[in-house]
Amino acid sequence: MRYILLPFLLLVGFTQYALAQGPPGAPGYNQGAPTSGGITGVVLSNEDDSFIEYANVIVKDSSNNMINGVITDTEGKFMVKNIPFGQPVNLEISFIGFTTINKTITLSKENPFHQTGIIKMMSDTELLKEVQIKGEQVVVQTSLDKKTYNVDKSAITKSKSASDVLNELPSVSVDADGNISLRGNANVRILVDGESSLAASGNIELILQQIPAESIEKIDVVTNPSAKYDPDGTSGIINIILKKEKQRGINGTISAGYGTWDKYNAATFINYKKNKFGLTANYNFRYTDSYRNGFLKRTTNSEGVESVLDQTSKSDNDNMSHFGRLGLTYNPNKKNTLSFSVLTNMFQFNRDAILSTNIFNGMDSTAYDSNRESLFNGTGVFSSGSIYHTVKFKEESAEVKYGANYSVFRGNFDGGFREDSIVIGNSFFLTAQETEVDAISHSLEIPVDFTFPINDDITEEFGLNSSFNWREADFTSRSKFFENDDFSLDEALLNVFNYKEQNHAVYFNHIHKINRFSYQVGLRLEEVFINANVESLSEGTQTFKRDYFGWYPSVFLRQSFGKDEKSLHELQVSYSRRINRPSFRIVNPFRDYTDPLNPREGNPFLQPEFINSFELGYNKVFDKVTLNSSLFYKLTTDLFTRISTLIEEDIVLTSYDNIGKSHEFGWEIVSKFKVLKWWDLEMDFNISKNYIRGETLNFSLNNENISYGGKATTTMRYKGFEAQIIGRYRGPQITSQGEQNGFGTLDISLKQDILKKKGSITFSANDLTNSVERTGNTIGENFTSEFRNKRETRIFWLTFSYGFGKMGAMFNKRANRRNGGDDDDGGGEEGVF
Repeated sequence: MRYILLPFLLLVGFTQYALAQGPPGAPGYNQGAPTSGGITGVVLSNEDDSFIEYANVIVKDSSNNMINGVITDTEGKFMVKNIPFGQPVNLEISFIGFTTINKTITLSKENPFHQTGIIKMMSDTELLKEVQIKGEQVVVQTSLDKKTYNVDKSAITKSKSASDVLNELPSVSVDADGNISLRGNANVRILVDGESSLAASGNIELILQQIPAESIEKIDVVTNPSAKYDPDGTSGIINIILKKEKQRGINGTISAGYGTWDKYNAATFINYKKNKFGLTANYNFRYTDSYRNGFLKRTTNSEGVESVLDQTSKSDNDNMSHFGRLGLTYNPNKKNTLSFSVLTNMFQFNRDAILSTNIFNGMDSTAYDSNRESLFNGTGVFSSGSIYHTVKFKEESAEVKYGANYSVFRGNFDGGFREDSIVIGNSFFLTAQETEVDAISHSLEIPVDFTFPINDDITEEFGLNSSFNWREADFTSRSKFFENDDFSLDEALLNVFNYKEQNHAVYFNHIHKINRFSYQVGLRLEEVFINANVESLSEGTQTFKRDYFGWYPSVFLRQSFGKDEKSLHELQVSYSRRINRPSFRIVNPFRDYTDPLNPREGNPFLQPEFINSFELGYNKVFDKVTLNSSLFYKLTTDLFTRISTLIEEDIVLTSYDNIGKSHEFGWEIVSKFKVLKWWDLEMDFNISKNYIRGETLNFSLNNENISYGGKATTTMRYKGFEAQIIGRYRGPQITSQGEQNGFGTLDISLKQDILKKKGSITFSANDLTNSVERTGNTIGENFTSEFRNKRETRIFWLTFSYGFGKMGAMFNKRANRRNGGDDDDGGGEEGVF
C-alpha cells in the first residue's frame, strides 16, 4: 500500500494544479468577487538593476489607513491583493537606504488588475549614511514555519566563524566542544544551503568552525519543521544559507586574525557576477593550540566492598584545517537557473594527554595507581559537490527544482599509549598499545521539489527525496606488556564495522491564505532500510538489519490582528511529528577500551525515538520593541539515552538503550529593544520542566528538573565604532542517570572601521569569565560519580578585515557598452508578469 502513495500524491498535485487554471486572467483577480483586484510589480535597484528583497510594499486608502501589505521576494516581485474598486489608493514601496516610492492607483471592474512593471528605487545618499548604522543590526523575519536571521546585516560578525554566529542567535548556544543546542536541546539538525551532507560527515562541529561568517547570508531557525523538511532531529533545524552572487561586478573581503596562545586564522571571500554567470569563492585557514583538563571521582559499592576511583586528566591539542568553497550559477534566461558548488575541508590534529588513576579501598589505602601517557593523531578530508536545476514557469510562478548532492569523507586516526601501573602489594606492570582507525563514508542525496501556486491564496508543494549513506570503520590494535617485547596483534579487538542506510521519502504541503488567516498542512512519508555488519576474528561476522516506515504530519496556523501597520500582531499554532535516528557512532557495537576502567560501546539494536511537538507563538512589533514569545510541549516516545552500568568492580560500561519516554513543557521569550538610535538590546529567556520516565534491566531511570537559560546582547555603534557584549547562562540539564550543571559566560567584541570604512580592526574576548565547562554527576546501580571537563575557552582575538573590488553602476555601464546597450540577463525572455 505504501508504494502506491507516491504516484497517488503526484497525481493529486498535478490534478489540483490543472483544474485550478480555468479561463485566462490576470493573477490577483478573483472573477467570483468583482469588488476588489490586485497590484503587482518588480522592484530593482537603480544602481545595478539587482533585485531588492524584503522591500515593504503597502497600499493605503485616502485616510492613510493600511489596506494590505506584503514584502518583495528574492526576485523583487510583489503582489498585493484585495484592493477595493472605485477609490484611489496609495502604493508605497520603501526599503532602508532607498528613497520611498509612492504611486496613486485606482482599480475598477473594468480595470481590476494593475501591473506596475519594473520599479527602480534610487539610493538616498543621506539614508545610506544611516544604513551604515542601522543596516548592521541582525534583521529577523518570521514566516509560517521559521525565523530568519539576516546575519549579513551585522558588521560585528566579520571576524568570526559560522559557529560563533550561531552562538549569538536567540535560543541557540554552542558549548566549548562546538556542540550546538536549540532551547537547551543538543539534538538539532544542521543544514547548509538546505543540504545535510556536512552533518552526515560526522564532523559538522569542526566544519562550522571553518566557515567564515563573511560567507553567510542568513540563517533559518526552525523549531517546528514542516513536512517539507527531513524529520530527523528532536529540537528542530538550523539551516545556514551561504551568500550567492547577486550584485554585478567583483567584490570581496580578506581577513587575518591572531588569538592568544598560538591561534591563527585567515580567510578570503570573493563574489563575481557578469551577465548570465556568477561565482562565489571563499577559503579559510585556522590553527589552534589549546588545552583541556578534567577529573572523574567515582564511588562504588560491590558486594559490600566500597572503593573510590579518582582520575585526573590533562591534554594539549594542536588543530589545523583548511576550508574552501566554490559556487557557480548560470542563468540562460529568467526561467532557468543552473547552480554548481564544491566544498572541501581538510584537517589534522595532534593530542598529547596524561591520565592519572588512583583506586582506594575502604581503608583509604591505595589499591591501584597508574599513569598513562598517550598520543593521538588524525587527518581527514571531507569533500562535497552538488548540482541543481531550477525551472520557473510563467503561469502563477510555479517552480520545479531538482538535483543531486554527493559527499565523501576519508579519515585516518592513529595513536598509542604507555601505562605504568602499581597494584596492591607493590606489584608493577607495563601496558603499551598502538591503535589505528581508518574511516570512510559516502552520502548521496537526490531531491525533487515542486511548487505550484493554484492562485494568489493557495499553493501546493510536494516532492521526492532519496538518500543513500554508507560508512565503514576499520579498527586495528597491537599491544605489549613487557619493555623488551614486540607489539603483537590484539585479535579480540580487531574489527570492521559496515553501515548502509537508504531513505526514500515523499511529502505534500497545502498552503492557504484567507485574508489575515493562513494555514499549512502537510504529510511526509518515509521508508528506511538499514543493513549493518561487524567483522571480527573473535566473533566472526554479525549482521544487523532494520527496516521501518514512518509518517510525519505537520500543521501550522497563523492569524494576524490589527487595523493598521502600527497595531499589527499575530498568533501562531503548530504541530509536527519528528524522529531521532541513532547515529553511526552509537550503533557501532565495538567496545572501546581507550580507558579500560570506563569502556564504551554502541547498540546496533537501538530503535529510533519519535517526537510529537506542539507550539503556540505570539509576535508583536512595537515602535522600538520586537517581541516573540512561545509556549511549547514535546513528547518523546521510545526514548534512547546513554546508560552507565557497573560491570565489574571499579569498571563502568557506557552504552545506549531505549528506556521509555520524556516530556518537556517550556516557555520562551525573545525581545529586541531600540534603546537609542545607536544602541540596541536583545534578550531571550527560556524555561522548561523536563521529565524522563523509563527503565532498563529492571533498573528505574526516572528523573526530572526545571531547566532555564538566557542570553542578553547589547550593541552600540558610533561613527564607525561598534561594541558588542553578550552574556549567557545555561541552566542545569537532566540526563537519565543524573544532571549536568549550568554555567554562565561573557563575550565582548570591539570593532573600528579604518581605511575609509573599507577595512576594520576587531578585538574580541571569548568567555571572559573563563567559566564554560561541563560538570555534573551520574548515579547508577551501586555507584555514583562526579565529573568535570574543562577546555580552553577564554581566548582573545585581534582580527583585521578589508573589503575590495568595484561593482554596480560602473561595471554595468561598461557591460552595456560592450553589449550595445542591452544588458538583459533574461536572454530576450519577457518578465514573469
